[in-house]
This record gives sequence, C-alpha cells and structure tokens, in this order.
Amino acid sequence: MLRLDSVSYTYPQAATPAVADVNLAVRPGQLVLCTGRSGCGKSTLVRLLNGLAPQYYHGFLTGRALIDGHDTRERSLTEISALVGTLFQNPETQFFALTVEDEAAVSLECRGVESSVCVTAVRNALKELGLENLAAQSVLKLSEGQKQKVGLASILSQEPRALVLDEPAANLDPEATVELACRLRALKESGMAILVVDHRLYWLEGVADRVLVMKKGEICAMGNYALLEDEGLRAACGLRDCHVEDVRRLLPENRPTHKGENGSGERGLRVEELSFAYKGQADLFHQVSFSLRPGVTALIGENGAGKT
Repeated sequence: MLRLDSVSYTYPQAATPAVADVNLAVRPGQLVLCTGRSGCGKSTLVRLLNGLAPQYYHGFLTGRALIDGHDTRERSLTEISALVGTLFQNPETQFFALTVEDEAAVSLECRGVESSVCVTAVRNALKELGLENLAAQSVLKLSEGQKQKVGLASILSQEPRALVLDEPAANLDPEATVELACRLRALKESGMAILVVDHRLYWLEGVADRVLVMKKGEICAMGNYALLEDEGLRAACGLRDCHVEDVRRLLPENRPTHKGENGSGERGLRVEELSFAYKGQADLFHQVSFSLRPGVTALIGENGAGKT
C-alpha cells in the first residue's frame, strides 16, 4: 500500500539529500515503526508518503514513491489524501474548524459526502476515540493530547486505506497512549497499512510488525521489535528505551500540610484553596491546596485534567 523504491529527496536550496536511497514497504494489515534521532529524515519520509514532497515542498526526487502501486507524482494531493490519512506532529496545523464535531466533519463535507453518511461517520470516529462528550467543545480550549485525538478522529472519519502518523502519542497521557496502541492494532487487523514515526518506542511493543531505524537520511537497521533491545544500536542512533516502566505507583503519597508550611519547612511556593473555571463552565478544580518545594516538581495527570 505504501512503498518507497530507492528514493532520494533533496529540498530546494539544500546542498545534500534529506533522505538517500530509502527502500520500504508497508502492506495492508501491517504497522511499521520508523525511529531515529531528530533530523535523521523521519518527517521527510512522512512527506514522501503523503505526496507533500515534492508536490508541496518541491525539491528533487529520484526513485519512486508509490501509494497502492501508483507513483505519487502522477496523482493529485486530493486523490492521495483520500487514500492516506496523515496526522502531523502538531495537529493544530491541520485544523480547519472551530469545534470538535465540525473538525471531524470538515473533510467529508469538502468531498461532498451525503449529510446522513457524514453524521454517522463523525459520531463513530468520535466515539472510538472517547471524544463524544467533547463534540461541541471549541478546539481552541482542548489540551494538546485532546487535539491529537481530534486530529486522528478527523482522519478516521474518512476511512482511509493507510495511515501515516508523526509522533501520535507525544502529548497523550499513559492510559490514552495504551488506548491508541489498541486502536492501531485493531485498524491494522482490519487491513489498514500504518506507518508510525516516533521517538517513543515502548508503546508499540507487540503492535509494530517491523521497525526501521534511520540515521543521517538513511535506513541503518531494519527488523522486528526485538531489534530495539540492542543497547549499542540505541546509543549509536540516539534511540530511547524500548521498555518503560510506569513509575506512578511508586510516587509518595500526597499528604496535606499545615497552613503556612510547604511540607518541609523550607522556602517555596504555597497555593491555598485555589478554585478555577473557564467562562461558562464548571470548576476545573475546587479549593485545591498544594506546595512546591525548592527543586523540580513534576505535574502529571490525564489529558484534560487541568494541567495547563
């Protein structure tokens, strides 16, 4: 479904190729993970597979980028986007509407899809990603993780045959990340071809069928997920750990402190009985008290919990 045959690509005014002699294939029912340190060519790979390179970014391409057997240079971006859904690293850049429901529907409406079909597709996509209660919410008031979910819902509502995802779990909380992994597993089992470009690796263990490691614009290693167990490879290519333990259960209990204290008798910041609500909405938090000691404090919580 997605294929690159000996592809090299150079951006306009660039002296060297962003990717060089890349070969890869993603079949229907397969999920391929592409990883590597920043600047290795991963984002260019995304642009090659959705036609943006060279159709939008121009530049010089040798070899062939194929979607369902057809060269991307022989199809319009409109035709390509009907087959391949792309979720960019910053989903805000692909929003066109102001509410969650409208954003999930806008591409279908632009294609002239019948209203009743559009409504059903949007409702199903929002439900699959747990967004049905946010349908009327402004996309401007969503957390970053919720925005990623909305971007994915907008893509899934179109029922593409392939997905290209650029760091789709970057802003998701741990539970939402697990849910996304399960969703991607179900999509590939339904026959969809999926390419995930990511620095985070652990969440695709047991989901990714194949792993590609990039370095300086080239694929330097390829294999199954066990490939990432190689500490030498991870060190040489700047890769993160392939297994990550959820340490939240090891965190000390948050004990209330007496008024005027920060928990240790040291100087710091104290917040007492803080309540806050956005205009026209219920309290996001109510009479919250906490203290910040000198040093680094981590604030964690699910998407939409109120961290921002």
